[in-house]
Amino acid sequence: MTRVVVENREPEEIFLGLRSKGIWAERRQFEPGDYLLGNDMCIERKTVRDFLSSIYDGRLFNQIKRMRELYRRVILVVEGDLIGLDEREKKILYSAIARIVIGGISVVNTIDKDATVELISSLAEKRKEEGAQSIITRKKGRVEEKERILFILQGFPGIGPKLSEKLLIKFGSLKGIFNASYGELKSILGEKKARAFVDTLEKRFIREEGEKVMDLSL
Repeated sequence: MTRVVVENREPEEIFLGLRSKGIWAERRQFEPGDYLLGNDMCIERKTVRDFLSSIYDGRLFNQIKRMRELYRRVILVVEGDLIGLDEREKKILYSAIARIVIGGISVVNTIDKDATVELISSLAEKRKEEGAQSIITRKKGRVEEKERILFILQGFPGIGPKLSEKLLIKFGSLKGIFNASYGELKSILGEKKARAFVDTLEKRFIREEGEKVMDLSL
């Protein structure tokens, strides 16, 4: 099953909506993006007003650039009704969408959070079908081993496919990465992500009474 990783700041309504549809959704802090479907698909969700604001302050295209660097498939969801926009806002919005689409990014307009849930759950189902097909055709052994290693690395905050491969090229193995110093990690990940990586690696596991441990095995 394709897991949907939901960024911590995203609405609870969408998170619970995905779970109500039988989607294996889990919350995690990461950036860029708001939803991850598998290792190579990232979704950024913006309300219409946030979309416009991100154009004005320059956040939008920086976010898209970073997502394209990390993920093979990037989808931008613009959530909300466009009817209330004035002519100037519409021109700005459609001009930005045109630039994004020409750059190879998919843009989808959903009317509200419920529609966003429907879209993401449908995408998750399609990814599940893709995964079922790939299991039949893919080679076993070294390919599956590589996928497992990449999956482990991408469980760390801010680590996507490209950074995972950079780490493996630099340090050679998971053991090499985990034994690397903060300074060595910083040369690949940058200060913020290197610190988050080390903090996660050193964090002690404390099991609360009655807490069930999720099965995340591949």
